[in-house]
Amino acid sequence: LLLFCIVVSFDTGTPSSPAGWSIAASIGDGNGGTRTICWVRVADGGEGASVSVTVGAVNTWTAISLRITGQDAAFPITVAPTTNSATSGSTAAIVTPSITTDGVDNLIIRFGSTRESSAISNPAGGYTDIAESGAGSGFADARTQASSILQPGTGASGTANMVATGGDRD
Repeated sequence: LLLFCIVVSFDTGTPSSPAGWSIAASIGDGNGGTRTICWVRVADGGEGASVSVTVGAVNTWTAISLRITGQDAAFPITVAPTTNSATSGSTAAIVTPSITTDGVDNLIIRFGSTRESSAISNPAGGYTDIAESGAGSGFADARTQASSILQPGTGASGTANMVATGGDRD
């Protein structure tokens, strides 16, 4: 399973979709500051070595791509998007939703995205840092963090908070 997420600051439109990929989520922060778009594709050998999208000329963007193996072929991904629009301040919580799993050993991947920050933390409680990516600086920067945890049994995961620090975030 391939997952590609891009964060665009100043939400002026959705970037073009890469050929052969399906949108899993497109989530804005509610005030035009950032938009996170995630695409998914089941790897079949024809996906090529790179992914190409077109973003607006004035946008700052950053991206994370993941390859996940061992997923359930019948239900490779379930998405639970949320938005969180923080106001000014030196720290801002990015609240990710509770996810209810229906099997054992489910991999939960959480993305936190923002602009005007220097870092985004992993949620507390055993999450592993997959990747953090950032571009630009100051008012027009874009940043994203991907974290994961393996949930061994069925049930609700509970919410998880990532914290964006530095600067003045949206």
